[in-house]
Amino acid sequence: MKNVELKTKTCSANLSCFQDIFGLGSSVFHDSLFTIHYSRFSAFIGGDYMASDTLQTYADVNGYGILRHDLIRDTTDLEFDFNQLPFVVQKTAAINGIHIDADHVLTFLQSNKGIMLVTFDRDGQLLSYMRWSGPFPAYLTFDGPVLYSYGYQNTLVRYDTLSHQFLTPRMCPSWGTAGLRIYGPYLYYVDDWRQMIGRVLLDEVKAADF
Repeated sequence: MKNVELKTKTCSANLSCFQDIFGLGSSVFHDSLFTIHYSRFSAFIGGDYMASDTLQTYADVNGYGILRHDLIRDTTDLEFDFNQLPFVVQKTAAINGIHIDADHVLTFLQSNKGIMLVTFDRDGQLLSYMRWSGPFPAYLTFDGPVLYSYGYQNTLVRYDTLSHQFLTPRMCPSWGTAGLRIYGPYLYYVDDWRQMIGRVLLDEVKAADF
């Protein structure tokens, strides 16, 4: 796979500069440690995972809880209520990825019943959930109906949400993955070891066997 390096940054020892990434228009933004940086919006305190469009950003805080930040008004206007869930969410390191589309917010939640893939509406109301039976996930992004997540051991876990089947895993372009986002024809990724954001054509990822 041909990788394109988009940005590098030097960090102090034992700190991760990059946590998660998203695209708006032709730009890619990153969430450095605890702070989401925008090109034209003020900073918003977050955690390891986030997803955004031109109107709103959704981000976890300290691994537990999801906040919504209104980018037009530049204000945090919603905290998701996990009490509506029929299971108990861990109090630490509970969230393992966030993805949004026009109507939904999806997230991985660690709970007393295992890892759950949970779907909310954009106002934080529970729509559905399912127990995740695949490898331990980190990050969450979609290619049409196919969910992609980092499954560690340098794999990209793929799950077809229409057939409810796991597809053959693919090789991850980075051994130090700390963020994934499919945007247009590319898979953008964070390489925490090399302190960079890169991208690779998604078609190349799909064709890359171990």
